[in-house]
Amino acid sequence: MVRYGGRPVLIIVAAALVAAGSACTPEQAVSVDRAQAIIDLSYLPPELSAATRIATRDCLVDKGYPIPFNSGVQPRRSDVFTGIPGVFYSREDARTGGYATTSRTSDPIATYQESLPSDQREKLDLDLLGDPAAGTVRVDLGGATAVENTSGCRAEAFVAVFGDVRDAVTINNFETVLNIQSSSLGQSRTAAVQRALPEYRSCMKQAGYEVATDTLGAERLAESMFGVYRNEGEPPNTAEQRLATTDYDCQTQSKVREGLLEVFAAQGGAWVVEHEGEVQAMQGKVRESMQRARAIIDG
Repeated sequence: MVRYGGRPVLIIVAAALVAAGSACTPEQAVSVDRAQAIIDLSYLPPELSAATRIATRDCLVDKGYPIPFNSGVQPRRSDVFTGIPGVFYSREDARTGGYATTSRTSDPIATYQESLPSDQREKLDLDLLGDPAAGTVRVDLGGATAVENTSGCRAEAFVAVFGDVRDAVTINNFETVLNIQSSSLGQSRTAAVQRALPEYRSCMKQAGYEVATDTLGAERLAESMFGVYRNEGEPPNTAEQRLATTDYDCQTQSKVREGLLEVFAAQGGAWVVEHEGEVQAMQGKVRESMQRARAIIDG
C-alpha cells in the first residue's frame, strides 16, 4: 500500500529511463539566482505533507476508521540537492529534522490496516486510494509518469491542501523532475562534491566527527552513533542536532551547495529557461497551498 502521507505512485517505463540519461537539453548557462529559485521549489515546506496527513486521516475517521494520529509530528524536509543526498536546505532543517537514518517509518494507517481482516483491508485501501475507474490524473515528469486516482481520502486530502489533485501530483513530484533533469550532470556533480570533500572532512574532524571519505557521509555516521531510535517526524535528540548542524555548517564552509548550484546553472540552464514560467506558476500554487495547510494544521 502506498503510504498516505507519501508521494503519488510513480510508474517509470524503460523508455523513460533511457530519456533520463540525457534529460537536460543542450548547455545554456543561467544565473545562479535563477537556478536557485528552481531548486528552492524542490525543498517543499514540510507543512504541506503534515497537512495532507491530517486531512487524509480525518477523512478516514469520518468513514468509521478509528485511526490514531499525532498532529504534532512534522515530516522532514528533503535533503536532496540536484540529486545529491545529504545536503541540508537550511541550518534549521538540519536541527529540527536530523537524519532519516535514525528514524523508523511510522504510518498509523498502515499499522491500523495490518490489524484488520483481509476483506476490511481491501475496503480501507479503496476508501484511501480510490477507484481508478472513477478517474485518474497522469503527470509527465520528464522521464517518468506519476499517476494518481481522483477519488478516495488521499485525493480529498490533496484537494484540501493543494486545491486540485493534478496540482498536488505536480508539486509533490517536482523534486523527482529536478533529479531526472540533473541526472545528465552526473560527472560534473560528482566532481563538485569531490572538490569540496577535503575541506568538508577537515571541518567535521575539527568538530570531533570522522565521516566517510567518498561522500558527505554524515547520515551513515549518525546511524552508527545513535542507531534507529525515533519515530518518523519526531525531533532528533540533542547529540544528533549537534551533528546535523555541524554537518550543515561544514557543508557551508566547504561550499558544497554553491558548487552543485554552479554546475546546475551552467549546464542545466536550457531546461531552466524552458520551464521557468511553469515553475513560477507552481511557486504561486505552493504559497496558496501553504495557507490552506496552515489552516488544517491549526485546526
